[in-house]
Parts: sequence; C-alpha cells; structure tokens
Amino acid sequence: MGHLVGKDLNRWIAALSLVLGAFLAACAAGGGADGGGGLPPVPVLMVPRFAYVANSLDNTVSVYAVDYDTGQLRPRGYVMTGTGPEFVAVHPSGKFVYVANRVSSDVSAFSITAATGALTPVAGSPFAVHAGPRSITVDPSGKFMYVANGALRDVRANVSAFTIDATTGALAPISGPPSPGGDEPTSVAVDPSGKFLYVAYAMSGTVSAFTINATNGALTPVEGSPFVTGSFPSSVAVDPGGKFLYVANQGSLLGVGDVSAFTINVTTGALTPVSGSPFAVGKSPYSVAVDPSGKFVYVANDDRYAEGLRPGTVSAFTIIAATGALTPVSGSPFDVGDGPTSVTVDPSGRFLYAVNRLSTNVSAFKIDVRTGKLSPLSTTPLTATRGEPISIAMVAGAAPVKYKPKFAYVTNKASHSISTYSVDAASGALATLSGSPFATGAATFPRSVALHPTGRFAYVATEWGRHDLDSTVSAYTIDAVTGALALVGEFVAGSWSYSIAVDPSGRFVYGTSRYFNSLTAFTIDATTGALIAPGKYDAGTGPNSVAVDPTGRFVYVANQDSNNVSAFTIDVTTGALTPVSGSPFAAGDGPRSVTVDPSGRFVYVANALGSLANNRPPSVSGYHIGKDGALTAIAGSPVSCVTGCEAVGVDPSGRYLYVTLNSNKVSVYKIDGWTGGLTAWGAFATGDGPRFVTVDPSGKFAYTANYVSGAVSAFSIDATNGSLVPVGGAPFAAGAQPTSIAVSETLQ
Repeated sequence: MGHLVGKDLNRWIAALSLVLGAFLAACAAGGGADGGGGLPPVPVLMVPRFAYVANSLDNTVSVYAVDYDTGQLRPRGYVMTGTGPEFVAVHPSGKFVYVANRVSSDVSAFSITAATGALTPVAGSPFAVHAGPRSITVDPSGKFMYVANGALRDVRANVSAFTIDATTGALAPISGPPSPGGDEPTSVAVDPSGKFLYVAYAMSGTVSAFTINATNGALTPVEGSPFVTGSFPSSVAVDPGGKFLYVANQGSLLGVGDVSAFTINVTTGALTPVSGSPFAVGKSPYSVAVDPSGKFVYVANDDRYAEGLRPGTVSAFTIIAATGALTPVSGSPFDVGDGPTSVTVDPSGRFLYAVNRLSTNVSAFKIDVRTGKLSPLSTTPLTATRGEPISIAMVAGAAPVKYKPKFAYVTNKASHSISTYSVDAASGALATLSGSPFATGAATFPRSVALHPTGRFAYVATEWGRHDLDSTVSAYTIDAVTGALALVGEFVAGSWSYSIAVDPSGRFVYGTSRYFNSLTAFTIDATTGALIAPGKYDAGTGPNSVAVDPTGRFVYVANQDSNNVSAFTIDVTTGALTPVSGSPFAAGDGPRSVTVDPSGRFVYVANALGSLANNRPPSVSGYHIGKDGALTAIAGSPVSCVTGCEAVGVDPSGRYLYVTLNSNKVSVYKIDGWTGGLTAWGAFATGDGPRFVTVDPSGKFAYTANYVSGAVSAFSIDATNGSLVPVGGAPFAAGAQPTSIAVSETLQ
C-alpha cells in the first residue's frame, strides 16, 4: 500500500479572513492536543464534532462522535461506500463527506446531518474518476475537488478535477485534467490560500505543483515543477500558514523512509528544499500531518518491514518557524497499533488519531500543545473499527457534541405493557408520558426493548406471542415530540424471546429464542420500521441475552444453560450471521447477560448461578475481542460477585461496568482502558430484584429495572469514580415485573 492522507486539510487558520473558508478543510485531516491549564480558547468553528473512518476491507465508512473533553471516539454506526474506500475527506462547509474508492474507481459523496453526524448519499453518487483514486482534497473555498488517481503505470494515472455544487454536494468534472506529471499519484493537497495544488507521485519520487484558476478550478503547472522528493512519496501536507510543505517518503523496499521539507514561494507556488531535508522518521512512513497551530508535524510509520511484527509508531517533530526544519519531539516516536496508514490532528489541536489498518483500530492521544508530546488517552486509548481502516477525516463546529437523554422505555413482563417516561436531562428523574403504559397484548410477556439508532423506532421481544407458541418482536414508531408508541407490526421470532438488539447501522435486528436455542435476524425497513426477511441461526443452549458490538461487525449471545457465549460475524450487506471461529467461548455458570464496551474491544458477561459443587461463585467474565470477533479471557477474569450477578452494563465513556446483584444492589467496577480488567469500587442499594441495568446516553445517569418491586431505580453517576447517588423522586413506578430499560437520546 502507499499513499495516504492529504494533510493539506490539516491547518490552523492564521488569519480571520481564512477561518470561515478553510476551517473544515483542516478537519478532513484533523488536529489535536491538551497541554494543561492556561491554554488559549479554541477558535469558533474549530471544535471537533464527528470523525469518519474509511474501512477498505468491507467498503464502509464508520461514523464517530468526538468527545471534546476526553478525545474519545464514540461509535455512531456506518454507511456503505464504493469498493475499496481508500481516503475520506470533509468539505470546508462541514456539509459533505467524500470517499475515494480505489477498486471501483469512483468517489462516494454524502451529506452530513449537522446534529448527529449521520451520512446520507448525495444524489448522483458515486461519481466516476480515473483508475484507482487514492487521495482527495477540497480547496478552502469549497468550490473545487481534486482526486489523485494512482493506477500504477497507467495512462489514466492522473488528477481528476471537479466543481462542487455548494447546495447538494454533487460533483461535475472540470474539462481538461492535467497531464500526469509523474507515475502513480498518491496524495494531493491544496495550500491554505487556495492558489496551489501539490501532487505526490510515488514511482517518480516527485511532487508536482499547479496553480489553481480561482474561477473554474483549472490547473496550470508551476514553473520548475515537478520537484524531487525522497523515494516513494506517499503523503503530502501543507502547514496552515502556507509557508512549508512536507512529504512522507516510504523509501526503499526495506522501508527506510524520511520526510522531505520544502519552503513554498507564496507568489509562484514553487518549492525549495529546506536546509537539512530530508528528516529521518520510522520505517515505511505512510502519512504526514501538520497540527492546526503549525507548530508540529506528525508521521505515521508502519515500522514492520525491518523489525518483524512490532507495532507501528508516530514520529513527532517541532517545526522551526523561521526555516520549516524539523526537530524531534522528546519521546518520539510513540507506539500505536499495527500497520498505521493515516494520522490526523483534531481541529482544536488537542488530540491526535492514528488509523491502524492491520490491528483494526484507531490509536488516540492527547497532545501537549506546548511541546507536541503525545500521551495515550487513559480511558479509550484504542477504538475498534471495521475491516482494515485506512483513512480518517473530521468535521468541526462551534460547539462540542453533547448527548442528552430524552425518553425511557421499560418492558413489564407480568402486566404485558411498556411504561414510557420523559427523562429530565438535568436530574435524571423520570416523568410518566401521556398514554403510558402501552399494552403489548394479553399473555405476550414483553422481556426486552431496544431502540433504533435514529430514535424513530422501538423493538420489543416477547416471551410469548399471538402465533401459537411463537414469540414475536413488536415494532413501534416513536413520536419524536411526545415519545408515544404506535404499533407497526408483530413479527415471528421463535419461542421464549428474552433479548433483542439493533445493529448500529440501524439496518438489522437480532433476537434470541430460548426454546429453539437460536437467534433470529431481521432486516429493518428504513421507511416504516417493519421487520423483513427473517433468518434463524443456531446459538448455544438457553440463549438469554444478545449484544451487537459498536462497530456493527459482531453479535454475542450469552447462553445460560450451556455456560458459554456464541459469537457471530455480521454480513455487511444482508445482516446474515456466520459463527466466529472457535465459537462458542466458555463462560461461567449460568451466563445471563452480555454487553460490549463502547470502544468495541471488550465483552462482559454476568454469570448468574455459580457452582457449589465446583466451588465457583457467581461472577463476571471479561473478554478481549480479536480482529475476527473471537473472545479471549481477560487476565483476572472471572471476577466474583458472591451474592449473584444478574445483568451487566457499561457507561458510554467505557470507564465503568455496572452489575446488578441478587442482594438488591448494583456493583461498580472500574475498567482498565488498556486491558479491560475490572477493579471493584463499590455497591449501591436498588429496589427489590434488579434484573437489568443501563446507563443513559449522556453517561450521567444509571437505571435498574427492579423485577420484584415493580419500579425503576435511578442514580446520578459521579464522573470521577462511577459511584451512584439516588435521583430525587426515585424509585419510579413501573408495571409488574419490569425486565429491561432503553433510553433514547438527543444530540446537540
């Protein structure tokens, strides 16, 4: 491989006149750091909101919300692209995302929903380009797009140029693309003024420079172009002041690479090598980025060629402001995952992200904004992605993403109903909605409720149904204003359906059948919420709980009677399931509940029964998720919960695990962000018979469904240690034998 991230988008707007035009061009490559107190305020419209990761193996783009305070990437599903997505970029307006699909030779275009970060295909997408697109850049005005088509030794290996419709995001070709200028273009970047385009050519070992016609986007070669770089240049970035250009050179087949540095003639666009260039980095550098302040350069190094299978690294440099020369940051290079192919700094300049293709995750760091030094995030140092992530882009705004709880839904088994509530976003208190409870029908025994990611639909698994012995999954629409439920339909799911889950893309539903020891999979009608095309898959004995990992790649089922966990991969197109190699995986006695942490790296299971004969108390098992979905026990697992574990839930930050106990308490465990290991912190009283626990989307409140007392306990969460404090007015009345809770969200 080789290319990668066009870091021209990685810039800090030096002059106020450039802020509105170029701030989101910076987002497409990122920015990031936190050096402590006394920092200058982040400029308006430079707050990171969402991140997009192109996954080359399964033709998707994953969506993440960015936590402004911690840098955590919080999964928000994914969308399908063309074949072989290689690069992702964000339009300067923050309204559109573009993806270069190398295999299908086109560009997918999406509009961005500002509040949620969700992506919707642009009319006419995908748009054809020449062979093998590998990199995209959008000029700061947002009028023009340029695509490096990196077909090796192919006459079509050139740069495609487009105009962009400011309203729709649609692309229209600009006539007369430039002559190739070299062999295998791998990366493109536009300077902050929008006057010059730079193209790296891997096989030629050069960078070509072009002037951009401000009226029509046409390109004219700069005098003296192309300019010689090191061997196999893969990525090019321009500093936010437009003074310097940096090129990551992958080097020889042994991977000995470096970074070429140039000064830019701001009048002509011509390049002059910086004294001391090239500068040494790690093995096989793939990607280069400049932070938004223009003080630091970061380079992603594969580092596997000469040193076996060791993890990759990120080299960090300070830029000498007067000359553009690079000086290594103390502690550089910094370890990341395996096979890093893209590096970006978030738009605020406080966090850095490295996309690791081979380990299928993203490494996240805080940046010391004074020194450029990197420190891994303490709670979520790694976030799982889908197959072979290869590029990342970010979108900014004027305010951070904030999650707020909106409505809560509780299934009441014995009263055959769903209790509905509004949630006070400040206190966590519940208020019964008009029309609540909503009847599910006589003798249906609703057991589990799950909400669609958009908040438009609710799905309820029933223990029995109206079709002889078959259970059903009932689908409901949710009134966005009142929270009221309206039945869409009932869909056969097999007998004794105890648990249900919706995948994060919002396209599939999975429900357990304890009677048939199986899992039923449905496809969701995106318009109505109805369920179609059910398929059945064998699980273990007594499947009691199901969870989908936050990347949408895997399904996990806790099988209470066979004491194990079944694992499946999800077909990205159909939602069909395939058992993971090695499945099922051993658990403790009577696994009753399963959950996946928000980083997508750990699974936790509540083993409710224990075994007196084998001197095994009830416990919580913890697992690490492999790239293929296989589970490996976490060191120190299982963790005992002597009084009996019923249910498990993880807070959205991934810092705390909550476990309901038969002693009418909920235990809190701290989660080690690196290992997934658990440390007991405390236990807090609930109502009688807590059978379910969940944390609201804001991470501020926890709720338990108390089966015996027929009520919901509500707690505020101490963010410093996960401790629980009862919410005023709690517990809140529910129906008879409440069994599960789901809380919807709004984003700001």
